[in-house]
Amino acid sequence: MKSIQAIVFTLFFLLGGQALAQTKLLLIGGGDYPQETLRLMSEWAGSKKSKMMILSWATDDTEYALEHLQESFAELGDEAPKEIIAPPYPGHDDFSKEEFLNALKEVGGVMISGGDQIVLMERLMSEPEFLPALHEAYERGVVFAGNSAGTAAATQTMLTGEGDFQVIGPGKTEVATGIGFLKDVIVDQHFLARKRQNRIMSVLLTSKERFAFGIDEDCTLAIEDGRKVTVIGPSMAMTFDNHEDRNKFVTHLLYPGDTFDMITGIYGTIPKPRH
Repeated sequence: MKSIQAIVFTLFFLLGGQALAQTKLLLIGGGDYPQETLRLMSEWAGSKKSKMMILSWATDDTEYALEHLQESFAELGDEAPKEIIAPPYPGHDDFSKEEFLNALKEVGGVMISGGDQIVLMERLMSEPEFLPALHEAYERGVVFAGNSAGTAAATQTMLTGEGDFQVIGPGKTEVATGIGFLKDVIVDQHFLARKRQNRIMSVLLTSKERFAFGIDEDCTLAIEDGRKVTVIGPSMAMTFDNHEDRNKFVTHLLYPGDTFDMITGIYGTIPKPRH
């Protein structure tokens, strides 16, 4: 009887732990890896005890992507993860589907690096097991981060980078299906540096989503449990909301330290310097 009770308790504990696992997502708007973002990623993943993966499938130059992330994490010193692995992309001579899927079960964090988000998604959709495996890891509490193309692909509706960006209008911006960690929001990267407001508003005119983030270079959105957003600087982000009227956009500037709840729509701000 005691052994049965112990098994039931163990199953309850394990299932309860999975149910309570909090998702953690870091979306970098482009540029270099911000040290504060990498520090948070390492902390969330278990710091020096953690094993990280860089998923550099948006580019063919996976060796450079790995070296760059290793160098960036090394600047954290004792706070850096103990190991970073880089599985080859599908189609590469050294790629093994089984090794990739097994590695996802061992890591504490996954960085999806930049390149071309269309190439990234083609490779992630080349095998039916890949996207479910990513989602299983994410729901289990593995920290996922994206930079540039990796950020663009984090949502269900993904901007491809193609379209007519000189105007604002329905159908002017091309979209495709992304990984889908976030399903009710659109994100765009390199936002202020490349003046990308036209394309994000064009998508919102007709998309099922009524909310979007424009994330600038050197800015990160730290998203916990799919709802709590915290801005990590030094740059900033913008929000766009047209749920009341699709032709009326309500925008907010989000500065480092600002927070936003994607469920309640409540912003938290800190005093901004005036010049």
